[in-house]
Amino acid sequence: MFNPKRGGRTLSLIAARQERIGEASRANLTHEAYVLIKREIMSNELPPGFQSMETDIAERLGISRTPVREALIKLAEEGLIEVRPRRGMRVLPISTSEMRDIYDLLQILEPECAATLARDRLSAEQVERLAAAVREMESAIDAGKLDKWAKADDRFHRLHLEFTRNRRLARIIGGLLDQAHRARMFTLKFREVPRKSTADHRVMVQLLQEGDLHRVRAFYRRHRRLAARELFDILERYELHRL
Repeated sequence: MFNPKRGGRTLSLIAARQERIGEASRANLTHEAYVLIKREIMSNELPPGFQSMETDIAERLGISRTPVREALIKLAEEGLIEVRPRRGMRVLPISTSEMRDIYDLLQILEPECAATLARDRLSAEQVERLAAAVREMESAIDAGKLDKWAKADDRFHRLHLEFTRNRRLARIIGGLLDQAHRARMFTLKFREVPRKSTADHRVMVQLLQEGDLHRVRAFYRRHRRLAARELFDILERYELHRL
C-alpha cells in the first residue's frame, strides 16, 4: 500500500538527486568554458586588450551564459581578464614591470618547488613524463614548430606543480606560469631557436633524479634568470612596454 510519508520522502530524494545532477552539469560546463577561454588567452588567440560581451562568448562557445559568467569570474580572479558590468570582459595586458616581478618570483619559488621534488624523489613514471616533454620539445625544434615547443616547455614546468605535495606553492607558481607563458607566446617569433633552453631541461631531469637539492636550486634559478634576460632583451629591442 502506498505510504504518503514514504512517497513524499522518495520524491524529495529524487528532487535532491536531480538538483545535484543539475549542479554537476553546470559545474562541468563552467569548467569547459574556463578551459576553452583560458586556452585562447594563453595562446594569444585572445590577445591583450581583447574585449567581448558575455553573450558573444557564450554564443561562440555554444555554452549558456551562466557557466560562461562563472568561468569569467574565475579567470578574473587569476588576473587574466577584467569583468566590467554591461561592458563584458577584457583580456588584461602585462606591463614590463609586472613581467619583472613575475620572473623575480619564479626565480625564487620554482627552484624551491624543484628542490622538494628532488628531496622526495620522483617515481619512474614521473621521470618518464618529464623526459617525454623534453623529447617533444626537441622534436618541435627539429620540425621548426616553436609553438609546439612552447606548449611542451609549459607542460614540463607544470608537471612539477602536479608532482609537488605543496599545493599552495603549486597554485602560486601556476599563476606566475600563466603570465610567463603568455609573454613567451607573444615574443616567440622574435627569439632565437631555443636549443640551449631545451638542453637545460634534459639536465633538470637528471638533477632531479640525482636528488642534489643545492644543485637543483642553483640550476633552476640560473635557467629562469637566463630566460628573463632573453625576454627583456627582446622587449627592449622592439620597444615593447606592454604585452
